[in-house]
Amino acid sequence: MFFWALCIWALDTSSVRCWCPLKRGKIRHWFRLVKESALRPLITAAETIQKNLRGIMIAMTTGTSNAKAEAINKTIKNLARISHGYRNKERYKNMIYLRLGKLDLRLDH
Repeated sequence: MFFWALCIWALDTSSVRCWCPLKRGKIRHWFRLVKESALRPLITAAETIQKNLRGIMIAMTTGTSNAKAEAINKTIKNLARISHGYRNKERYKNMIYLRLGKLDLRLDH
C-alpha cells in the first residue's frame, strides 16, 4: 500500500513541474511515467488530459475560460426550474431577457 501511495505522490509532484506551457517535453515525459505506472485511475486522468491538452494549454497561457457562459446557462436553467415551465417560448425568452439583460427598472422621480 505504501508503495502505491509513494508512486502516486511521485507522479503528482512531477506533474506540478510539467504544467509550464514551455515544457511540453516534460508533459510528454509525465504521460509516459503515468502509463508505465499501471495505475488505472491515473492513466484515465492522463488520457483525458492528453486528449484536451491543446485547450488546457491555451487556457493556461491566455487565462480565458468559459465561466461566464456556464453562469448564464445556469441562470437560464434556474429560471425554467423556478417557474415550473412557461406557457410558451416567447414568455420564457422574455424572462431570460429580463433576468440577464441588466435592465435598469428604477423609476425616475
